[in-house]
Amino acid sequence: MGAELGPRRRGHAQVPNGGIGGNVEEHVEQAEGIFSSISNRMTNLGPAGSGQTVKIINQVLVGIGLFAMSESASLAGAANLDPQRVVEALTGGRADSVIFREFFAKFANRDYTPTGRIANMLKDMQNAQDLGRSVGLPLPFTSLAADLNRWLVSRGLGDADMRQRWSSIADLKAIESLLEGGTSTLKLENSHCNLERTNH
Repeated sequence: MGAELGPRRRGHAQVPNGGIGGNVEEHVEQAEGIFSSISNRMTNLGPAGSGQTVKIINQVLVGIGLFAMSESASLAGAANLDPQRVVEALTGGRADSVIFREFFAKFANRDYTPTGRIANMLKDMQNAQDLGRSVGLPLPFTSLAADLNRWLVSRGLGDADMRQRWSSIADLKAIESLLEGGTSTLKLENSHCNLERTNH
């Protein structure tokens, strides 16, 4: 079959959505007939390869967004706020999302029920970096997320849940350790974003 499956939501109770990439209409129609049993919405994304590209875009949004989620949950905890009330207050606003409603309180409560491995997210960020290099596009935040995930994997946390990563960084003061007490600067080089040490 000349069609490919794009991103589907994992670890969520709802029926997943997905995209199809394929350059032959007949193949797309055949794929829709098969995938309709496992997805409630299918989208023809274009030529072959489009589905995998959209999957990478999905992972960039999720991979970077989870770091923002963990930082904001840490702020809520440090301010002694009830995380569930924070969710109620922000639901429906611009900060609202499926990820926010599913993960914010779990981040704040340090609920590490497995949903996804840090090593898998590192792989996804590296795939995004490869795509960025192939089209000549710097991806500084993606590269920063990859560097942080790589650091956690190097500390033996590759099999840990994604939600544990910011807690691990915060608890171990990983940023300071990673930079050996220096101030971080971002260096863009061939679509990489590298953490460098700057002494004062």
